Amino acid sequence: MRGPDSAAVMAHGWPGRRSSRGWLGPGDPARCDRKAVDRRRVLWLLLLLGMGLPKGARADRRELYALVGYQAGVGRVGAPVGGDAAMTGYAGAVDLSVYYGLSNEFHVGGRLRLSSGSDAHFGGVTARMPDGREAVGDLYADPRSLGLGGLVLYRIDTGYALAPVLELGAGVTVRQYHNIGFVPSGATYVARLGSASDVVFHGSGAVLLEYRFLDRWVAVSGVTVQVETGAFSPWSVLVPLRLGFIW
Repeated sequence: MRGPDSAAVMAHGWPGRRSSRGWLGPGDPARCDRKAVDRRRVLWLLLLLGMGLPKGARADRRELYALVGYQAGVGRVGAPVGGDAAMTGYAGAVDLSVYYGLSNEFHVGGRLRLSSGSDAHFGGVTARMPDGREAVGDLYADPRSLGLGGLVLYRIDTGYALAPVLELGAGVTVRQYHNIGFVPSGATYVARLGSASDVVFHGSGAVLLEYRFLDRWVAVSGVTVQVETGAFSPWSVLVPLRLGFIW
């Protein structure tokens, strides 16, 4: 098999490697296509490596966060009448959170929290009937609550878009029970007992994970424990899911 022409080698240097089409010279279109493909592969490799490397978190100082979310979990709920009667059941609420970055780590703000339910059931309740008699039976009510409080958050800068956040909150909660109905044991009627309400102080602590994406969006989830001074809902354990925008 005969190699490339010696004159061509003298003029252009060693032209390259042999292919099914013969020897590929420096200006051969097939060789140029391979170079373009190689460059694209290198660019993709650099892009993938860049996505995998730690990214410095944007400075949170002077940034305003606004998030909407839902909290789901379990809580202890006290009966609006009947002394110590209580139940442990599902607890859920929607919330709106707004906070501002005093520094890259510390944030302060507030949260509005709303919840509403129906037909909460309490068994073995001793209640006073409209005619003044006391009876033991089952109580039903529609619970509602409105909470407003302040927040302090500490974001641990990990160098990644995903970072842990510690949160403390405190404020005031208004709890109400509407459509309270009482069914005495053995009775087939419902005694209407009106409504009841209470204003209490609440405190909460949370361990959260924050994920920042597309530069201005943030998703947050974790575990929150809330306690209250009143008997309507002394404690609850919640898992919040929040989505927000950053200005």
